[in-house]
Amino acid sequence: MMAYANDKKDWANFGKYYGLYYKTAYSRSKFHINNISWPIVENISDPEILEVAAHAMRYNLDNYDKNEPDAHDTYANLLYKLGQKEEAIKWEQKAALLSNNRKEIVETLDKMKRGEVIYK
Repeated sequence: MMAYANDKKDWANFGKYYGLYYKTAYSRSKFHINNISWPIVENISDPEILEVAAHAMRYNLDNYDKNEPDAHDTYANLLYKLGQKEEAIKWEQKAALLSNNRKEIVETLDKMKRGEVIYK
């Protein structure tokens, strides 16, 4: 249901099923955690689902995508949406470093430092 809702851009159901799935399945996910979590950053504002996504992404970073700038970026954006600005900036700085200062990541980092809304 989660993948179907994502494909249909049914964000309410996507968030609901993402939350249900990743409350317990992050360690045995059938999906690439970063790829399935990015739509949460872009489309979901429910703090409970954002917390679940941040937890899943942290597991992903600790176990799989340690050197993947996009995964660091996703995690940083989740933290930022949760109001954890300073921690988000630390992770976005890591993303910038790992990406050799890729333009969109540096721009996001600058927005975080200025306290701008990035995703609603």
